Amino acid sequence: MKGNRKQGREAEQADERETVRDPADGETSSLTEAEEAELALLEGSWSGRLERFTAPEPAREDTARLIARVRERLREETAASAEPASAAPPPETIAALRSDRRSAASGRPGASERATEADPFAAPRVTPGRRWARLLRSQWHGYGTRSWLLTGLALLAAGAAAYGSGAPPERQWTIWLYGITMLVIAVIGYAFRPRDEGTELLEQLGQYSVLEQTLARLAIVTGFQLAVALPVSAFVYRGESGLSVTAFTIGWTAPMLFLAVLGFVLIQWAGIRLAFTGILALWAFTLAAGERLAWMRWFLLADEPGFVTGRLWLLGAAAVLLALYAGTAGRREPV
Repeated sequence: MKGNRKQGREAEQADERETVRDPADGETSSLTEAEEAELALLEGSWSGRLERFTAPEPAREDTARLIARVRERLREETAASAEPASAAPPPETIAALRSDRRSAASGRPGASERATEADPFAAPRVTPGRRWARLLRSQWHGYGTRSWLLTGLALLAAGAAAYGSGAPPERQWTIWLYGITMLVIAVIGYAFRPRDEGTELLEQLGQYSVLEQTLARLAIVTGFQLAVALPVSAFVYRGESGLSVTAFTIGWTAPMLFLAVLGFVLIQWAGIRLAFTGILALWAFTLAAGERLAWMRWFLLADEPGFVTGRLWLLGAAAVLLALYAGTAGRREPV
């Protein structure tokens, strides 16, 4: 009996020696020092990964409230900058200083103009032209250099396909017309594709309104295609097609501009999927049944009476669509 009791006490003492007390939480653990070190290493390596999933993320409502606060702060700063500063000199003093500067500089040629330009009381102004130039430049960089290069190469490929097809001149004109209109549909769809939420928030918080940004993007994307397609079309044009240079140019530029505006407006109103499906269906319909339907021959045949008149109607419809979009988007624009 005494031997068994002695062995039991020795086993309890051995267990107590193996037990390690954690000074941080006061709890006991049956892990050895090596196991404790390995556990600490694992905890350090995984804690950073787990924080990404356990850290709270802002909801859409939080983002909307943040945008509202930023807009309110911008309005307050704009109103404060418009009010005269309390430390500013009175108007009589400003006028006297300006008069002294002009009179002092009147003896030197050109000095008066330089003094006027260096007037410290003159508020900095940004002309509308410079403002739109900055906006267009931002949209140019937003589209991306690779996208511009691919767009130019696609236009060159469309011209090469029409010129090198070996078809009669009137068929080359048709190939060019459908190629250029298909490209403008694809480019507009890519330029106005759905963006990620962060990009949309930046557009809403930007210096320019969403209406100005979208119109500038439409202008620069369509203008680039026109600038590249015009010299390419010079190689496609053949006098044997029965079209004059003016009729040939209007013949493809008017449908191109109309489809660009139509695709842009439909994307803004109905979304990219519905708009892209509708535009492609219209394009395929004109391709399949353009010459078979009497009321659609004006779109393809140069000898039809409504060839030029129909193009003018397309340009007018594009202008009306742009005006409608600008009016509705302006009313939806947050103040």
